[in-house]
Amino acid sequence: ENAWLWLASISEYPEELLIFLNNVLEVNPDNARAQEWMKQTKSLLAKTFVQRGIDASKENQSDFAKQCFYQAAAHDDTNEMAWLWLASVSNSVEEKVVHLNKAISINSENEDAQTALKAVHQEMADTLLQKAFAAEAEGDTLTAGELLKEVLQKSPEMADAWMLKAKIADDTSEKIRYSEKVL
Repeated sequence: ENAWLWLASISEYPEELLIFLNNVLEVNPDNARAQEWMKQTKSLLAKTFVQRGIDASKENQSDFAKQCFYQAAAHDDTNEMAWLWLASVSNSVEEKVVHLNKAISINSENEDAQTALKAVHQEMADTLLQKAFAAEAEGDTLTAGELLKEVLQKSPEMADAWMLKAKIADDTSEKIRYSEKVL
């Protein structure tokens, strides 16, 4: 245990340091010094990978950036910047939502993550609304209604969604109620 800890103390490379610390913890899982060094090293590696990812993102190397952000999160899953940046380079809105929610679960006060999540929800609502308009145009009011339900869950203030909902409503009182929502 002491030999591995000594090697860890003189290690120049974080990856090597992690190997030595893992060996210490394999011998003695309760070694407080090794646990703390491990935590600090993983945090440092995560920050390094985040910076590499940011640099790659700025150079339009989104695949490499994404790999860096995943590496950062693997080393320190509480690094909110890794999750926030990972959302920014993700290709699907579903991935973005997952990553932004992770950042918010780490820091509920993260305004950048909250703003980005609202924008993603708005993008999803816009896409669903276009599908609802298309379904209504084809005479499929049932599908349009189901899509509108999802739209209004994501963006309850969307006037166009309420207008379409009023248009496809069967009951006059519903048409009026939905129209009033627009106002």
